[in-house]
Amino acid sequence: MSSGPLALSERGTLIVPVALADLGALAEAPTQQLGEVALTRKREHHFTVFGYSIGKHVKKALAAHPDLGPALAAAIAGFDWSMKLGARLYHLVQTNEKGTLHTLISTAEVDLAGFFARARGIVESCAGAEGPLFAALGAPPPPHVTLYTSDPQGVLGIGLNTEADLSAAIARVDTEEPGLRAYGVTAADLG
Repeated sequence: MSSGPLALSERGTLIVPVALADLGALAEAPTQQLGEVALTRKREHHFTVFGYSIGKHVKKALAAHPDLGPALAAAIAGFDWSMKLGARLYHLVQTNEKGTLHTLISTAEVDLAGFFARARGIVESCAGAEGPLFAALGAPPPPHVTLYTSDPQGVLGIGLNTEADLSAAIARVDTEEPGLRAYGVTAADLG
């Protein structure tokens, strides 16, 4: 967990740091091998609350509604951000014009849905229910922590904005459809 107070970034994003010690044996090794893919432990671990897709709406809403910032800050400070790793591991594969990136994520148990409900209520009272931020807060990202990445610097990750993104990536595994793919793995698959 975080050693300092959590706050929205200048971009309107919100991440909660996770200490390496909280990840246990899953993230002990500095590198892992997953089949033919060499993975490097992420330099920093976190779970995302507001990613860039929501952050852009947060930033605009904060500029338009001055009372929204302090209300969200109080909700962030008062929320229980306790997290424990979940039971599922996924190997994510994203190919785009920059190449192919592989990551290994663990699901996490954290009440993102509860925080989104609270944030949505704050947005409704401060900015109304008609704007894009209110709509974006309808579905939290799937709670997860990226443990390893094929980026040798240990920096790059793959964003998952909603549970629907993860479900679609899982469904894409057995199709020719382009896009993010998510393969279920176990700790025994790592070496």
